[in-house]
Amino acid sequence: WDDFQAKPNLESRFFAYSYWKIVYSYKATITAGRAIITAQAKCVFEKDRSWVKEEKKSQELLEHEQGHYYIGCLCALTFKKRVKSTTFSKDNYGVELKKLFKDTLQEFVQLEKLYDEETCHYKNKEQQRSWDKSIGAKIEDLRTFWWPEACVAGNFKENLKGLVNLDKIEKKESLDKITTMVAC
Repeated sequence: WDDFQAKPNLESRFFAYSYWKIVYSYKATITAGRAIITAQAKCVFEKDRSWVKEEKKSQELLEHEQGHYYIGCLCALTFKKRVKSTTFSKDNYGVELKKLFKDTLQEFVQLEKLYDEETCHYKNKEQQRSWDKSIGAKIEDLRTFWWPEACVAGNFKENLKGLVNLDKIEKKESLDKITTMVAC
């Protein structure tokens, strides 16, 4: 919970509110009449905007909030995958890339809303476990697009066991513990 550094909104119906953003950069190479884009993207937790109501802190809520962050990670990884598989025009690649980013971001913002609805903001334990497994499997599927410190943290590792080869991740990717969460 140390990463929730903003003052809580005591009038909000939410127990915690987390923010993440996707940052990306790219390089374009023009060849054979088209643009080849190489992109880097990652999810960044915004500590200074995220908050939790002190009296509502719990391990279950923390793990739910981590799920939001991991949905953000999926957004960044999916964007990188889509960039790699997209043919961009040589004249409009900047506009096309921005549209791809905006569309991908919107898709994952909607996915977060569904996550909260189906888990009832973590209160539906069965749905929460189902989402944790699904998110873990999707992260594993996008392994080739990970950035070095991506997406596997603290207690969430327990939820990912059996879905992601954590030994391989920790050796190959040398991941640090990430205790960041995202939006309810």
